[in-house]
Amino acid sequence: MSTTYARIEARIPIEIQQMIKQAANLEGRTLTDFMIKALSEAAKQTIEENQMVKLSMADQQRFVEIMRSSNQPTVAMQEAMKLHEKMVQS
Repeated sequence: MSTTYARIEARIPIEIQQMIKQAANLEGRTLTDFMIKALSEAAKQTIEENQMVKLSMADQQRFVEIMRSSNQPTVAMQEAMKLHEKMVQS
């Protein structure tokens, strides 16, 4: 399986370039390999953070009230409540 590559160019201050080179050397990586790893990790984290549902405190409280108002919550509702409590406590 062949991989297709694209080029990315950026102008950065020399101090940052030197710092990146030093970090790449410390990890025993090429500058390109280090940058690919760092940029892909940062991109994944940004995407994950922005795909999470974000609710205001009022919305969170209303969500919990609705979830608790049903006499017998479904399994899916119970799992959602556990996830909500875990996220709020974090």
